[in-house]
Amino acid sequence: MRQHDPDRYLCALFAGHEFREALFALSAFNVELSMVAGRVSEPALGLIRLQWWRDSIDMLQRGDVRSHAVVRALDGCPLDPALMHRLIDARERDLEPTPFADLSALEGYLAETAVLLSDLALDVLEVRDAGTRASAEGIARGWGLTGLLRAAPHLARAGRMMLPDAVMQRHGARPGDYRELRDTAALRAVARELGRLAGCALDGAGRPARFAAAAPVLLPATLARVYLARLKAAGWNMFDPAVNAPVPFGIWRLLIARWLHRT
Repeated sequence: MRQHDPDRYLCALFAGHEFREALFALSAFNVELSMVAGRVSEPALGLIRLQWWRDSIDMLQRGDVRSHAVVRALDGCPLDPALMHRLIDARERDLEPTPFADLSALEGYLAETAVLLSDLALDVLEVRDAGTRASAEGIARGWGLTGLLRAAPHLARAGRMMLPDAVMQRHGARPGDYRELRDTAALRAVARELGRLAGCALDGAGRPARFAAAAPVLLPATLARVYLARLKAAGWNMFDPAVNAPVPFGIWRLLIARWLHRT
């Protein structure tokens, strides 16, 4: 997890010791699902891999633990199997060659991936407060949109178009330019629109009542703002390598945000 999702790893360090291992396991599970599409040569193989994870979750409920590091880590974690199945189901969308039709379709995807992952993490942290969970939902949406823009170079090289078709058409952006990693004014306009939506989602999170308890799922807002600021500084060029450089003094930024209860 530390290698493949260093940001969530850092944020998870702000959890109580009794919750940390479960959060690490949940994030590792999410990483495994997110990497399925990039590891297979055709969608059918990806579906088989996702079914393997469904079976693994079901087997865990019967006390049958497969010999896989992440499955073993999940054993005993207080995670709702039904929600985990939903997370797996949502990843089938990654295997489809067509882009999201519009922003509504993208929002639906984020609800079943980034937001659902946030909900599962809050369950681990035993945070039930409705206001805090609503704030976490906004942050998860903002984090998911930011991640989509940050992942553009990787997704484009893999031939995966994840930007909404309606937004692409509205700005006159061409999928071919995206696939070839060509920085165009139209693609910058697409990134600007999605980036502003991400910023609005983060700004709407407010100051949740149970910040300390929910810190691991609220602190990504701090890092998302750094990445959005970089995108803006790059003129909304999604393919600028500077966007994804490690965040300097990341742990200190998170410590300050945690101390100030700032999203």
